[in-house]
Amino acid sequence: MIKTFLALCATSAGLYTCVPEPPAYGGLPCAEWAPAALEAGWTEDDLDKLLPIIWRESRCQPDAIRYSGSGQPIDVGLLQINQVHKPMLAERGFTHEQMTDPRANLWFGRLLWRWWEDRGGCGWSPWRGRC
Repeated sequence: MIKTFLALCATSAGLYTCVPEPPAYGGLPCAEWAPAALEAGWTEDDLDKLLPIIWRESRCQPDAIRYSGSGQPIDVGLLQINQVHKPMLAERGFTHEQMTDPRANLWFGRLLWRWWEDRGGCGWSPWRGRC
């Protein structure tokens, strides 16, 4: 199912600002990352959920980083890979900082999705997605 996204608007200090609609192809945001996602092992069927998650998590920005109050990176990259996955990343030869590489991020995101699915869970759980 393809969804349409509306601009998000808010007022701050009397000013009215909007986050523009995400760039879309066929109604999906972050479509520019679809080829890389497919190369990383995601399926065409996954894109209806994956691309909106990328929009929500990073606004399609591969270098998006959310920092803790002490300035430490917590979530990194397109899929905002959380720091709790550092051991899993290290087992595969990656660092948390390397998750700003979009292909590495999408590959690890797919691995994480499969990890949840293989254990009887919902692969979309790390991103609070519905199954």
